[in-house]
Amino acid sequence: MKTAILFACLLALPLSAAADKLGQILQPLSFTTEPDNFHYAANGKKQAIMIYPAAPVAMKSTDVHQLLMDQGHDPLTVVDIKHKAWFTPTAMVEKELRQQSNEEHRRPASTVSGDYHAQALDAWDLDVGINTIIVDGKGRITFFKQGILNAADIQQVLHLMNT
Repeated sequence: MKTAILFACLLALPLSAAADKLGQILQPLSFTTEPDNFHYAANGKKQAIMIYPAAPVAMKSTDVHQLLMDQGHDPLTVVDIKHKAWFTPTAMVEKELRQQSNEEHRRPASTVSGDYHAQALDAWDLDVGINTIIVDGKGRITFFKQGILNAADIQQVLHLMNT
């Protein structure tokens, strides 16, 4: 019996972090960086914000960024350089960020920002790792997930952004 209760509690941990964020107002945040300065504030429109470390495990997050742009949205992406993979040279991360920023098919209001000091994680009290946030026009969090988005998560993100 104790094992079942402990297991149920462990399963609920990731959900409780997401539940704690849902409905909260995401505070405005700006910082100067390369290649794109980062700026978030509620603007009357739904916004998608993705924060992920410069690490191979986070590469799928760029697919979601592209899907959102393909559907006419302007995602804000923060690459957490402070918590990059230990074997990844910073210069390589910076080069990749510049390439993403200069791509022809990129939407003008979509940003890809390098975060050298984990400012987004600190300001919004997020854990290190992949964080995906959707806010409504008033800045209220309607979707939050830490970790890799599965197919159902991606569909939920697209649905929230398109309705």
